Amino acid sequence: SVLAVVYPQASSTRDREAGFDEVMAQYPDITIEKVSPISISSDDAYTLMQDKLSAYAVGDLDVIYSITAPVTVGIIGAIDTAERTDVLLVGTDEDDAIFDKMKEEGTYVLGTVVQYPTEIAKYAFEAFQKHLAGETVDAETFVPVQAITTPEEVDEFQQFKEDYREELSAYYN
Repeated sequence: SVLAVVYPQASSTRDREAGFDEVMAQYPDITIEKVSPISISSDDAYTLMQDKLSAYAVGDLDVIYSITAPVTVGIIGAIDTAERTDVLLVGTDEDDAIFDKMKEEGTYVLGTVVQYPTEIAKYAFEAFQKHLAGETVDAETFVPVQAITTPEEVDEFQQFKEDYREELSAYYN
């Protein structure tokens, strides 16, 4: 079974949940329970997951899907505290705690999906230019994301971010 930790209060997380639902609809035999923390904080996610992990007997929960980085970090803390080795985790967004856990030998974190803020900015700037030129701008734009599933991909992504920070420092230092 899958436990999806969602947060319908924000449009970005609603979009992620819709994507999750679309994919999971292809697997009608998988049981899915959805829960939502009080807020998108690691503390609230930790508390929620402590309760949920105690409600699921060992072997009854296969995978947890997390909607955003702070929630994923809270779930990691709860899984570690409960010493559960029977549950896998898939996250969304980036955080050093997620990446550190992904690099551990025998980790239960299968991966996380990351965004590229530079691409988001590029798309936004292009839309702004079109608007100023009097052109029609799409109501929605979907920016590519990447699934990070290996320690090597974590290193590559972190290096990309570091290189980009260095490149940008010329503009704000």
